[in-house]
Amino acid sequence: MQTVESIRLLLTIALFVIGLSHLFQGKVWASFFEYLSSKRYIGVFINAFIHFAPGSLVVSFHPVYQGPFLWLTLLGWAWVIKGAVYFVFPAVGLKQMQKGTQKQRGTWAAAGIIMIAAAVILQSMRFFVTH
Repeated sequence: MQTVESIRLLLTIALFVIGLSHLFQGKVWASFFEYLSSKRYIGVFINAFIHFAPGSLVVSFHPVYQGPFLWLTLLGWAWVIKGAVYFVFPAVGLKQMQKGTQKQRGTWAAAGIIMIAAAVILQSMRFFVTH
């Protein structure tokens, strides 16, 4: 399996599992962000690592800038930018994380449905879209 394909499989699995978690464990996600927020800037750095590390992997090993898989590279860049902003401007990250603690269960569920749908679409694309 080529590196680009491996990144696509990694994202398919991650989006699906984390999407299911958002769908069924919204209260736990809210508690998680509440906990991170309570740790202030240290919590922001933890959240930054959570986004920056996988984003860097995607950007580094999925350099696709045209065609139907472009959205994966853009997702990777979004994670890199989010992580970088949180590392450099932790007050911005803290404000955003505090919003996460206030989300209703339905908001977490909606995010989960979007991630699951993205995983299903990505899996379908892996089989039906030729390079």
